[in-house]
Amino acid sequence: MGESILVHAGQMIIVRAGAKRLDDPVDVDVSEIVKTSLLITGFSPLPSLSLIAAEESRQAQEKAEGQLIDTNLVIYGSGTAVTLNDETDRRFAAAPASPIVAPTPSKFGALETITAPNPFPITTGTQIKTDPSITTNGITAYGKIYRGPAEDGPLATYLFGSTSAFDNSIKFGLNIDPNILPVAGFKFQSLSLLGNPTIDLSNGGTTKLALIAIDGITSGPPGGP
Repeated sequence: MGESILVHAGQMIIVRAGAKRLDDPVDVDVSEIVKTSLLITGFSPLPSLSLIAAEESRQAQEKAEGQLIDTNLVIYGSGTAVTLNDETDRRFAAAPASPIVAPTPSKFGALETITAPNPFPITTGTQIKTDPSITTNGITAYGKIYRGPAEDGPLATYLFGSTSAFDNSIKFGLNIDPNILPVAGFKFQSLSLLGNPTIDLSNGGTTKLALIAIDGITSGPPGGP
């Protein structure tokens, strides 16, 4: 009674029933919590979601710089039981011996929004393949290749879902120089630039790249918005 411990962003403290003292807080993977916690996934967006996203981006940067390292301590499902994970991931112990691998999406077609993580961090450890796929912190997402209006429709509609009066007034996407086509495009809910990624043009990748974000693109230190 009366004992207190300061728990910073990106940390967790587990207090079990009947505990006589508070244990020290530990660093936890915020991106994993965002993907799996019912507090995040089971409710409407939390008012503090922007703060959570900022901490997720900070951890991603520290991982890329080697300041944070993944451990083999895992909490499976609900509850507070911490498991020491070995080479066999127990979450998939009942899965078939031959894992089912999802097919790689088509390179062409409607440009879909990458919604998680949000903001999506691009760090020095990120690899962008213009064939097109993007991998950061072990998470791979896919973009599409825009070939031109004849194949994929007006550029504004392709990028933003519709063509606005403003797009028409500035003639956005009209009279496209054929030399800039094709373009590998990635569309994010929001994007955070935290380092210089590796760009891979192999496997038929394009030499042009577009990064689009619905809620904006920001950059981390030493830069700014």
